[in-house]
Amino acid sequence: MGTIGPRLSFHGQPILGALVFSFVLLTAAVLSPAQSLRGAGDNESTPSNEGLNNRYRFPLSLGVEYQSLSPFATYGATFNIFDISVTLRRPIPSMPVLQPALRAGMLRFDSQDPIDPLRWDHTHWYGQLGLVVAHRFTKNFEIGAEVLAGASEAIFPHLAPEGPVGTQNLLVETGARIALNP
Repeated sequence: MGTIGPRLSFHGQPILGALVFSFVLLTAAVLSPAQSLRGAGDNESTPSNEGLNNRYRFPLSLGVEYQSLSPFATYGATFNIFDISVTLRRPIPSMPVLQPALRAGMLRFDSQDPIDPLRWDHTHWYGQLGLVVAHRFTKNFEIGAEVLAGASEAIFPHLAPEGPVGTQNLLVETGARIALNP
């Protein structure tokens, strides 16, 4: 379940493209009609107002995510960047499409500087709270969008000769996703 981002563009603007794509997916998820729950061989009668989101809702979701990232612009140096995170989602029982989320993770920057490769290596440890809108369009797939905000602590272990140096950051994240839910 990766977040769609840097590869999208809208008139050459990658961030704007990702936001437009997120808006389109969110609109499609909210406005799409409820799907029939009766299968071809299903003899069970199902109330017509029961949607897939209610039928296959879950009490708590745990997601693990790995992302290899590329920056939108240069930092003045080349980095390999990856993100590992864990996300907990708890659907609101009366509206399972809305799911408050808690995310914690590590964002690692590995400098490729040929002169001093360890100097700018650093790790962001972060936590975020937010809201996910996820609409199940078949039994095993859902589309959705998310907005999260939080904070991180960046730790530079080799920047200063005295020892590790840290800095705090504020984070905001938006994303769109298509997820497989077996």
